[in-house]
Amino acid sequence: MIQKPRSSQFCNSVRTSSAFLLITLCLGLTRTLGAGLEISPSHKNGIYQHGETIEWTISASSTNVSTLTNFSYRILRDNEQVLRQGLIEFKDGQAEVATPADQPGTLLLEVKRTGNTNTPVLGGALVDPEKIPRSAPRPADFDAFWDGKLATLANVPMNPQLTAVTNNVKGISRWQVTLDLPKGQKMRGQLARPDKGEKFPAIIV
Repeated sequence: MIQKPRSSQFCNSVRTSSAFLLITLCLGLTRTLGAGLEISPSHKNGIYQHGETIEWTISASSTNVSTLTNFSYRILRDNEQVLRQGLIEFKDGQAEVATPADQPGTLLLEVKRTGNTNTPVLGGALVDPEKIPRSAPRPADFDAFWDGKLATLANVPMNPQLTAVTNNVKGISRWQVTLDLPKGQKMRGQLARPDKGEKFPAIIV
């Protein structure tokens, strides 16, 4: 069964989920981007509360320590406002950058070699995610718009169809999912789940 959210729940969940997604992506990318550098937050999950200090450790994984010169950093709030920037000094293959967690939002740390156009190494942090405000005022006609779309969707049976898809990951089954939408349109996606067990956390992308 698919539960249809209320408009306020929808706005809040989209806002918070987007922020979490940004930080999750940043924490995952630190191991694959840049010249052999990794960025790790002092809190493993990257989540902080107001009043704490956010500390990132920048480590050289495969880079020769002697080449760790001329690196700079930027800290961006909500991927827009530059809070701090400067040069990084490595010692024994490591460096640290810190900033206070002074308000709800996302913080992005960019590290790159000065004057280099290559993709920067990224690190993220999330401050008080449950308190992140809306990025724009709530539209006056949002409830009417959202309720109208839900009503239109409710009049069309979903008619879910699952088509098994070949999967090379042992212990995981995968299907193509097709749902009916208004005006004869279709929604298609992929569903994967472990073969053993009954209840699992769900991730929708």
